Amino acid sequence: MAGAVDLFRNTTGDWLLGYSRRIGITTILVAELWAVRDGLHLARDRGFRNLELSIDSLQIVTSLLDSKTPTPSPIFTLLLDCRSLRNKFWTVRIRHIHREMSRVTDRMAKGTVLQTVDFAIHSFAPNYVHQLLFLDVNELSTLRHVGSSVSSNSVTLFDCVITPASVHTTIV
Repeated sequence: MAGAVDLFRNTTGDWLLGYSRRIGITTILVAELWAVRDGLHLARDRGFRNLELSIDSLQIVTSLLDSKTPTPSPIFTLLLDCRSLRNKFWTVRIRHIHREMSRVTDRMAKGTVLQTVDFAIHSFAPNYVHQLLFLDVNELSTLRHVGSSVSSNSVTLFDCVITPASVHTTIV
């Protein structure tokens, strides 16, 4: 069973919006692309114009940035849809990060497969992630410290985590 969690933050890391979705049985790659697609739709619907997508899957980052038409595969339609949605924003910066940089999404993702609805919007950060949100904002990690910078042109930081079965893959 796979699920996705997307978090929208401003340039200082404050919570703006989040969502969680049960996806079902699928591959990690397909689940990650569904999360990117859902997040881009929600960002557009909420009027966000400038996005920074921080993604821990190098394969997804490379696929999104590649301008070549992908060969037909299980991800073909999702990838083309994500690329098309990306072009509807003023600015979309896509970067690869390490999973440890978003503890909030990892923690929320663990509960996604147990949620009772298929799709839920979170206007406020759940209480159980407040401390982790502080750690994420300050880039504190017990496993490794990875520096990052947020572009001054970016008004929104987009995070999401995928939870296929017991594996946690983060698109932060």
